[in-house]
Amino acid sequence: MSDPRTLAQSVPVADVLDAQTALAREAAGRLGLRTVPLFRPVAGVGPLPDAARWAACLAGRAPGLDIIIGTTGRKMSAFYALNPALRRLRRVPALGSVTADAVERAAGAVCFDRPARRLAARLSEAGARVWTYRFDYAVPASPFGATHSIELPFPFGTDADWTTAPMLAGADPHDIDILGRALRTAWLSFIRTGTPTTDTPWPPLTAAAPAVHRWHP
Repeated sequence: MSDPRTLAQSVPVADVLDAQTALAREAAGRLGLRTVPLFRPVAGVGPLPDAARWAACLAGRAPGLDIIIGTTGRKMSAFYALNPALRRLRRVPALGSVTADAVERAAGAVCFDRPARRLAARLSEAGARVWTYRFDYAVPASPFGATHSIELPFPFGTDADWTTAPMLAGADPHDIDILGRALRTAWLSFIRTGTPTTDTPWPPLTAAAPAVHRWHP
């Protein structure tokens, strides 16, 4: 496979994707557990500010903002469910599955959960109104559970485009409909008023009450 960076002419999309896959495999390490995005924004590299300027900007602009920040119950499962090393580990009797689950949860906490909580807390302390959530819906037979991006189809109704999504394969249409209606109600009320409307109380996060709303049928 040719390196697209060395070619002067236009490169077929398939070659670009192959190069990206190869780079991702190399960056993931021998066990394939380092799954951070390869082409992500970097603090201090334009147009992003460095950490000090970012903190100053956050403190200056947070007052008066209304913000929703959330994660899902198993953020890393989409990246780790098919990982060869973890699949082998899951076949080990007794402790294999438990250990693999612990690795996945630990990675999810480091990459998603803790950073989201820290950002929510900093924004709240700086004067923003912040609501946090965790999306826990999962199809019972799915190996992915409440994986990364599983909440995205719900704000857009029951469009047939989502029926073949692996993360929703085998889902009960009734669950999708009920949870989707509730999520859309909350999101639309937040857009209109700055406050999400839900059937159960969803108070904003504060240092004294770090509330997290759980989304599930």
